[in-house]
Amino acid sequence: MAQKKAQKSREEIYQEVLDKLLLFASHKDRTKKEYLDAGARYLSRCKNSQQEKTEILEELITRLDELNLVDDAAYARAYLKEKLSFGKPIGRFAIKKFLYKKGVPNNVIQDVLEEYTYDLEFSQAQKLLKKRLATSENKVPAKLRQKTIAYLHTRGFSSDVIYAVIDTKLKTH
Repeated sequence: MAQKKAQKSREEIYQEVLDKLLLFASHKDRTKKEYLDAGARYLSRCKNSQQEKTEILEELITRLDELNLVDDAAYARAYLKEKLSFGKPIGRFAIKKFLYKKGVPNNVIQDVLEEYTYDLEFSQAQKLLKKRLATSENKVPAKLRQKTIAYLHTRGFSSDVIYAVIDTKLKTH
């Protein structure tokens, strides 16, 4: 008959989940919420009480914080910098939505969005519009305007920026 595995001690569980979270952290920067979710996922397999799991998770987050792995503000700034430098440009609303979904606190999101000025968002929308207009040579101007507005809106740009960019670009196009 197969023997049952002995239940792991609290310290063994703590160390095992910490190792998994450190591996999780090694791939890319994470938010506190991502660590909490991952830790909860790993701990859900344990047979300990819910209160004990919660205590272990709090200790793990404290330890990760001591190791400077939990910094939502740095994560948000890095995300903004990445989006401004690489890939398709996105607007303030898209950045805010993404960071909120990742569990970044609202005050941190607002601080980061202060760095994303109107002029910067305007220039990002212009870049996107320039690419968009290059591929839409034979469209009727009214339909082109309508589709471009919808496209920029789905990319998270504010209405002020969208109409300002559209008015300047489509007049010269």
